[in-house]
Amino acid sequence: MTQQIIIGVPGMWKDHKDVVLSIAQANEATSDPTYLAAGQVFADLKTKDAFEFEIYEHDPHMPTAFEVAGQGRFEPDQLKAIADHNLTVYLVCNEPSLQTARAMLGAGEHLLKAGGLGVKVETSGLAHTTDRWRYYAENRTLLSVYDALVTLVGGDEYNYTSGMHAFGLPDVSLTVDVPIEDAPSILNAFNQWHLLEQPTLIDGALFATELDGPCFRVTLCEYGYADDDLTNNPHGRWHLELTDENPVADSPYEQTGEPLFMQLANDDPEVVAAIASARGTLPAFVDHFASPYEYGHYMFKTLLHDGDESAHFWLTLIDASDEALTGAMFEVPPEFPNYHRGQELRIAHGDITDWCIVKNATVIGGFSRRLQRQRVEPANRLAFDLYSGMLSYAPLDELDRS
Repeated sequence: MTQQIIIGVPGMWKDHKDVVLSIAQANEATSDPTYLAAGQVFADLKTKDAFEFEIYEHDPHMPTAFEVAGQGRFEPDQLKAIADHNLTVYLVCNEPSLQTARAMLGAGEHLLKAGGLGVKVETSGLAHTTDRWRYYAENRTLLSVYDALVTLVGGDEYNYTSGMHAFGLPDVSLTVDVPIEDAPSILNAFNQWHLLEQPTLIDGALFATELDGPCFRVTLCEYGYADDDLTNNPHGRWHLELTDENPVADSPYEQTGEPLFMQLANDDPEVVAAIASARGTLPAFVDHFASPYEYGHYMFKTLLHDGDESAHFWLTLIDASDEALTGAMFEVPPEFPNYHRGQELRIAHGDITDWCIVKNATVIGGFSRRLQRQRVEPANRLAFDLYSGMLSYAPLDELDRS
């Protein structure tokens, strides 16, 4: 079986003609009409992406499928509306890639504008409410595409992910020897690292998310589903098994419990540029924190003074407004006796020098963090990454909201 991305969107459309007309009418809400449905093709006239277009009659099993695949996100009234659907539109992509996956999110969003009641990703077994799918489609980031198309699955022999063939990549599975509550962050961290950093993986390679955390040996396996199952990944899965081996040898970093400070001069042109970029993209940070569809560890940095001492400190974000961020300190060296761990500070936007979201070991933002990493010797970067628990970096150009 070839790899595919398939989504299904149920709606109250009366017939094929009504579906096509609704798609055309949804274009009228924009000044630049984009989508066209003709025959068995649904096309984006702007990007030239095109998908197979199929329409099926009412399916009495649809509400149950959405309830299960929705993982508790659908309200009873939403499931009732899906139960009353008349037709379901399916879009099929036969050449999955990051580009076509992004395009599929946009196409699904347009079907929702045309009267769709929700979106089910048939090739991963995941379903989304209209608001959640629209958020991912409008957000446009790689991690949003990932969250829209990939899901986690529990199993007796191993826990694993479903849907990475949307990017032309294997999925990942994890030994059940790892506690179930720890599995999601490890599975997602591996997939996001694979997507963003594009490492060259071979059987026997080692993987870890922390310097003092568990280490895994990876082996490429068959996915394990029947070839004709829509959720089967023809690229297989990387299986993670625990090992006592060390992912880095002779690490220059030790988990001492003390903060790791790297001196960056305030007048360094790259530091000045990093601060400007962080302040210029603060709205993206605040929006991410406020979104009900996002998660992660949120931090921001500011310059603090204590007597003759001054340093840039990271704080954990507690609250955000259009004028200021409130955070709690979590790393305080003894040279700053007037500050303590857990202390809450309210910092005006103009005094923010960086911000960072860590989502399954992936860094969003983190401008000074990227600069620090760039200045670490290449041979020590893996140890530096594992020390901080940050393995991959989301593209900075995705923060442009213009």
